[in-house]
Amino acid sequence: MLLGKDRMLILRQGALGVLRQLLSDQVGSALSPAILTQFGARCGSEDHKTLKAAYQWSSETEEMAAGPVLHTWEGIVKATPTCLEKRNHGLAVGNGYSVRERISRGPPASPRVETESVRW
Repeated sequence: MLLGKDRMLILRQGALGVLRQLLSDQVGSALSPAILTQFGARCGSEDHKTLKAAYQWSSETEEMAAGPVLHTWEGIVKATPTCLEKRNHGLAVGNGYSVRERISRGPPASPRVETESVRW
């Protein structure tokens, strides 16, 4: 599957959950979220560059709205944004695979996992 000229990969949710757990076990629970956050940010940044080169947006809002749509297509999150708010380098949308994956692996590390989106 291609996005522009870039090859995209489809991975199983469970496999990514195992990777998250292995990172946590091997490098620690303090460093593993930082690694996965940087990985996710890089993925999103590259997706944005590809889309921006391929399309002419009529507004910044339309350009920002493309992110949640692409994330939904990629299976990263089921995005139904009620508002678009630019934060730092992008915007955060809830109901991602990582929340479900963490809950499915056992008791949450903290109560917030069940009620809030997490980036890693």
